[in-house]
Amino acid sequence: MIQRRQILTGLAAGALLGPQVAQAEQSPVALVVGVSDYDYVPALPSAVLDASLIGASFMSLGFRTSIMINVTKRNFLRGLARFRTKAADASLAVTYVAAHGTMLNGQGHVFLSDSQHLEDRVPESVILQAVNDKPRQKILFLDTCRESPILGAAPSTGLDQYRAGIHVSYATQPNAPAIDGDDGHSPYAKALQNALEIPGLHMSEINRRVRLSVLRETHGLQIPWERSSLVLPVILNSGS
Repeated sequence: MIQRRQILTGLAAGALLGPQVAQAEQSPVALVVGVSDYDYVPALPSAVLDASLIGASFMSLGFRTSIMINVTKRNFLRGLARFRTKAADASLAVTYVAAHGTMLNGQGHVFLSDSQHLEDRVPESVILQAVNDKPRQKILFLDTCRESPILGAAPSTGLDQYRAGIHVSYATQPNAPAIDGDDGHSPYAKALQNALEIPGLHMSEINRRVRLSVLRETHGLQIPWERSSLVLPVILNSGS
């Protein structure tokens, strides 16, 4: 298997030294992002395929789904602004990102197609901020690596975005790579897609099933992780 979604070794040398929410009635929204083609670092062949797989799953579940493929940082941030508008009447907003990534000061950070330096990253707090303008349940799936850069990491900002009603699911454990897989999809994306097909699962059970599946497929090398401040039960597939 190919270790994946970690940008540190590929950057230029100078850069590195619903569904149901309790009794929610509003239509849920999803933003799905996949970045396979990079200008300055190695490609991630399965990232766009994974985004297409997960995007189709959310569409089939009735989410108002937007899909962004091989976007630059500027266009990604614009997409987040549009997603905020789209989510105005939603009580559940879900985001999935498959891309190169890293971890800094406890946060996941995403690199877009034109990322050249460590400073080009987008932290998870910025992604969450897009839908943190009102009380709602917010789910973020980060299908990226979480290895930390060696030296000189700038401190993370935006930690005030971690409020009640947030759940972040990571493809792997802290300070570890995620695996690309050898059949066109990452182990994490396949496990998530399979879990989304089962009606009635709460987020805790979705994560447990995903974790078990990925552990088995990677022979214990990759352990999906999570952190949560959910206060209401979230079911992504209500079966209706």
